Amino acid sequence: MNKATKGIVTRVRNTFSPESLIFLSIIFVLALLHYFYHDIIVLGHSNSIFYLNEEFSLGTLFSCIFASFSTLLALKHFRHTKAISSLVWSILLFGLCLDEYLSIHEYLNEFIKRISNQESLFVNMAHYSWVISFGIGLAAILFIFFIQQLRSTKSRAHKNLLIAAVICYSLVLPLEVFGGQRFGRESYIYFILVEEVLEMLGTVFLVELFIRKNAEESIA
Repeated sequence: MNKATKGIVTRVRNTFSPESLIFLSIIFVLALLHYFYHDIIVLGHSNSIFYLNEEFSLGTLFSCIFASFSTLLALKHFRHTKAISSLVWSILLFGLCLDEYLSIHEYLNEFIKRISNQESLFVNMAHYSWVISFGIGLAAILFIFFIQQLRSTKSRAHKNLLIAAVICYSLVLPLEVFGGQRFGRESYIYFILVEEVLEMLGTVFLVELFIRKNAEESIA
């Protein structure tokens, strides 16, 4: 291992907690499994458990674990500080966990298409992608919350983690739209890989954020 590589490894170890490092390692393994074994069927499943876009897959399992863990960390911070923002974070992260397991956004998009006028622009957008029909509006609301969080956060390290999480989550939306147009092509596999990895990374950044916040509260 050369000096540059050692420097990177040391910096990563100094930046992330052991829990976050474990999660990052899992994400790396999941990415490799998706890339090399996305078409391999095991354990009698109808779909590959290595394919990150399947509802019942290793990707979904660990995404739920990451989101659940971050939810508990946010709740712990709320219990100690009574900060409403931490309660909001816990609700958002729990919602992310439920959506990972139940694909709520897909069912909501189908519901919108059923109840709306079949000739309306709104339904046409819903057919294009859930991101267009309601994802952009949801993202705008969350962006306002993120900006408020950035303004109220004094620690530069905390701000960097929050910004990293926001960037990861924000990139998921255009990837969802453009990747969906490539469904059935080989390139779709790579869009899914990047999209799902970014989403998991965003959650891990929030895990690290609340680990640090809780550690600081215990010291105080």
